[in-house]
Amino acid sequence: MIRFAIVDDNPSDASILSQYLNSYFEKLGVVFSVDTFQDGPSFLEAFHSQYDMIFLDVEMSPLDGFAVAERIREKNDSTLLVFVTNMSQLARQGYKYQAFDYLPKPSDFSEFKMTLDRAALQSKSNEDKTILLPGKNKEKTAVHLSDITYLEVNGHYITFHTTTENYVQYGVFKKVLEEISLPNTFARCNQSFVVNMRYIEKIFVC
Repeated sequence: MIRFAIVDDNPSDASILSQYLNSYFEKLGVVFSVDTFQDGPSFLEAFHSQYDMIFLDVEMSPLDGFAVAERIREKNDSTLLVFVTNMSQLARQGYKYQAFDYLPKPSDFSEFKMTLDRAALQSKSNEDKTILLPGKNKEKTAVHLSDITYLEVNGHYITFHTTTENYVQYGVFKKVLEEISLPNTFARCNQSFVVNMRYIEKIFVC
């Protein structure tokens, strides 16, 4: 399932984006979900890196879209961020937070569709990526990112759990994550685990 969030203090604008999502995925027959929030604080309270793409209204209060984006990037550096604003001069600021795209207000469906089409291409590209991990006899083995179920760190040893076997690599966890550039299907649960959300079957809330 593809998960979206819309953070916009204008219910009408948020409804339009939600309708666009319905129109886009209905034709494809793809299952998705969308959560809507009317302000930044309520979104940040619910955010745990569970979204694939977030549509952020720039002009909100008490936190504007850029302030919300900064908080998002403190937790997650791979979720796709799309800024939505009627002030085009603000769009450039969004790239400070690794913005994936910018949509003007009001946006039409053709502009919206192009954004999601590009996201689909990027997702496919990320799934096809491979990384070299230490295999048997110290030989490097190419592993598809899409085959990694989760990563686990213990000291300086990082274990890559895959659908077939496990690979152990020595290094600094943060640097390893930066080097392999995990796609937005991965979420960091805590300091020790990063999981591929495609393999999540159940979520237990403590």
